[in-house]
Amino acid sequence: LPFRVTRAVFLNGGLLPTEHRPLPVQAAMANPVLGSVLSSLIGRGTIRRSLDRIFGEAKLSDEELDALWSGIERRGGAAISWRLLRYMRERPRNDALLRAALTEADVPLTFVWGSEDPISGEHVARALEASLPGADLRRLPGVGHYPQVEAPGAVNAALADALSAGAPPRS
Repeated sequence: LPFRVTRAVFLNGGLLPTEHRPLPVQAAMANPVLGSVLSSLIGRGTIRRSLDRIFGEAKLSDEELDALWSGIERRGGAAISWRLLRYMRERPRNDALLRAALTEADVPLTFVWGSEDPISGEHVARALEASLPGADLRRLPGVGHYPQVEAPGAVNAALADALSAGAPPRS
């Protein structure tokens, strides 16, 4: 490639499949038979309740939720949402590959993490610290599953600091 990766930065996510804690509705939706039925029941209120459970202190405004729902519903997206959750079956099969990619990385790794995320929050941050002692972990208190949406200023500051620092302090 015509570029060189010099640092990798990750936000909350399923980097460690064994630590992933899906919400009960996600687990049900990941089942192809049950998920196809449940998808037909998804509405704006369902999305609101789900996001309120995985966000930290910040919540989407009604206008933001309307914009999100418009995108989900466009061309019948809600009805096929169960198909998007197949990643939950794929990740465990790729656990060793994901862990190797992280532990063998030859560039500095930074993790900007929402601690209040029930799916991949503080429990994953602790597991990352245990398996990657040299990684730069920046916890965002009061922030949930979508740090870039919930606290864009804090994420931007953490990214800018990580990119400008040689060896940033760990939290």
